[in-house]
Amino acid sequence: MARNSNGSQPNMKDTGQPVVSDLAQTEKIFNGELNRRNVSQSIVLLILFTIVIIGLMLLMILMDQGGATRQYFKDNLIGLITTIVAMFLLSIICYVYFVFEDRSMITSKSSLLELYLLFAICFVLDFVLGRYLSIWARPMVLFALIIGMFKKNKDAIFLNTIYAVLLFVFSRFLYNNDMSAYGMTQIESFANFLCVFCGGMISIFIIKKMKTRVTSLLVAFIMLVPILVINLVMDLPSGDVATATGVIDVIIFSALGCIISVLLFMFFEPIFEVLFKELTSFRLRELTSENAPLIKRLRDQAPGTFNHSVVVAQLAAACARVVHEDPELTRAAAYYHDMGKLFNPMMFSENQKGQNLHDQYQYDPEVSADIIRSHTTKGAEFIHKNHLPDLFVDVAIQHHGTMPIMYFYARALRLSSGQVNIQDFSYKGPKPQTKIAAIIMISDACEAASRSLKDRSEENVEALVTKLIQERLTLEQFMECDLTMHDLTEIQKAIVIELTGVYHKRVAYPPKFNYSTSKEQ
Repeated sequence: MARNSNGSQPNMKDTGQPVVSDLAQTEKIFNGELNRRNVSQSIVLLILFTIVIIGLMLLMILMDQGGATRQYFKDNLIGLITTIVAMFLLSIICYVYFVFEDRSMITSKSSLLELYLLFAICFVLDFVLGRYLSIWARPMVLFALIIGMFKKNKDAIFLNTIYAVLLFVFSRFLYNNDMSAYGMTQIESFANFLCVFCGGMISIFIIKKMKTRVTSLLVAFIMLVPILVINLVMDLPSGDVATATGVIDVIIFSALGCIISVLLFMFFEPIFEVLFKELTSFRLRELTSENAPLIKRLRDQAPGTFNHSVVVAQLAAACARVVHEDPELTRAAAYYHDMGKLFNPMMFSENQKGQNLHDQYQYDPEVSADIIRSHTTKGAEFIHKNHLPDLFVDVAIQHHGTMPIMYFYARALRLSSGQVNIQDFSYKGPKPQTKIAAIIMISDACEAASRSLKDRSEENVEALVTKLIQERLTLEQFMECDLTMHDLTEIQKAIVIELTGVYHKRVAYPPKFNYSTSKEQ
């Protein structure tokens, strides 16, 4: 079973050399083989992070009770023990869920750190704003907004449910009377649970549809409706907000809580993007902007490669849509797949202007082959050093797989009368490990080859694309990713449609017309 498109193999060490030796271990993880080291490390981290959350809970009780903390602990010892046990149980439930649904979460230290850091930040903010501003003004959907942006909907819904239960446990089981922390009544704690659960559920489904950071502000107004309804319906029967002033307070502070949630989301989301290399639609748009540093450098120093990458990105995004991959992620990875050509742009045909610099090596084609294939490893190193996503590193080094460089191999055969090892003229791999890498491999080959077609009719383009895909099938380039024959058929159709659109026929212009003569007549 191949990894999903967020897989991060191979990574790069500080030496700048691509690391492929960990590939087998990573595959074991994704195939369901958790080794003892992974299990023990993840369990230790789980326990440590849970203890930290419990420590934060005790700190908030200290802030709330002040000098009466000791008496409070005596009076609420059973509630305290219940809460601590409940928190450990919630952590165990999270662990079991990810064992069955997404093992990359528990085998990655950074993923666990990210999750529990988010739990801690949202937990503290909920308490502080509820304690010193209003219980209705707490950022109750902040956790759902951030986790919904970074994780799959299924995982985000589960984690938001855990977070809602965590807050409910904290607000109810630590108190043996009707008043909990910062003056929250029992009915208000239930209203809080419903707001976090229901409001968070809706947030998860709409946040990824926001295409810019500014439009994310719209989420505040969308979320106000369910949160306001829940607060009013739950609190009105209790008589606490039955007056006009009470209703106005609920409306104002509920709206303020939604706005604060979105503003805090806009503050923390880019921080988590950078710290944990998360890829969001916002980040992908920034990375593919012409003002992005590497894109700007590629456009200025290797304009031919830049134009090639733009078309490959268009083809790859179309292919991703038909095989149900993320088109924005695929498009962004395609923009960076040939970054290694920056180191010697004039050695690549799309950047040459008449003179082919490989002619100086016409009697030593292996040198030319080394220069050409080095762009995959150099590109991967370069992308890694610029702290770009691991997927971009993967695509840069995998998008030619172990394909032979046929032009220079054929030249070597002519010079040596057939005594040539084809491995000396092949890319070193690895082969594509994800659908996205395989899609970009096909799109890259099809775009480059289609430029040599004199007649770009749909029939010729289709024949070319079919031939290129078949070549890679024969050479087993898709053996390590989960592309199916149906996927390849859909990809072939998508590329033909896109290429015939890019290189469409034009009506011939009329001969040169003398406008001045026509005007006199």
